[in-house]
Amino acid sequence: MKNLKEILTSYSITKETRHSYGQFYDKHFSPYQNKAKKILEIGVDTGISIYAWLDYFPSATIYGMDIVLPNDPRLFNDRVILFTGDQGNINSLNEFIKIYGGDFDIIIDDGGHTMQQQQLTFKTYFPLLKPGGMYVIEDLHTSYLSGYTEYGQLNTSVTTLALVEHLEKDLTSKTFSTEFINIEEMNDLKTQIEYCKVEKDPSTPGDEMSNSEISFIKKK
Repeated sequence: MKNLKEILTSYSITKETRHSYGQFYDKHFSPYQNKAKKILEIGVDTGISIYAWLDYFPSATIYGMDIVLPNDPRLFNDRVILFTGDQGNINSLNEFIKIYGGDFDIIIDDGGHTMQQQQLTFKTYFPLLKPGGMYVIEDLHTSYLSGYTEYGQLNTSVTTLALVEHLEKDLTSKTFSTEFINIEEMNDLKTQIEYCKVEKDPSTPGDEMSNSEISFIKKK
């Protein structure tokens, strides 16, 4: 069977062609390949990344959430469930939970990439993982952006990149918070986290639009 890097490349998915995430997905997802049953991706766009997850996780049902859903007929099968939802709206996030519950093996945030969307979704959906599950936040380069409403360090006190870098280094302190995750919520999340790892291919460009950090956060 092909590895994820090869699968992502075969579909010309930007996760690999632009950001070189495949090597990190292979490393962190291989233990789940034949075991995962429920996978959620937030931000499916055309749906092409769903093809990759279907290929790589033979036993999993793939759940996809986006504001506008793809109409590709190949996605209408018994292993794909699509939900029209807005990750920046807590009511929309909770509606998904009401319908589909939790016990996800993997949750991937490839949505709108604003600080609010990333952090609101993380605090709401990380608890939906089953024990040992993995939460992924892609496209952390938006934490660098300046001059864009809702992106970057000029628009929030703690960017999402700063958040995951903190979680990577310190799961014991009890005084850290962000604009979207208060201290009590943060401390509760920390008790559920086994580790956080921020990955970046050093060969990717260093400008603010092309930095390609991605974080993997494993639940205890």
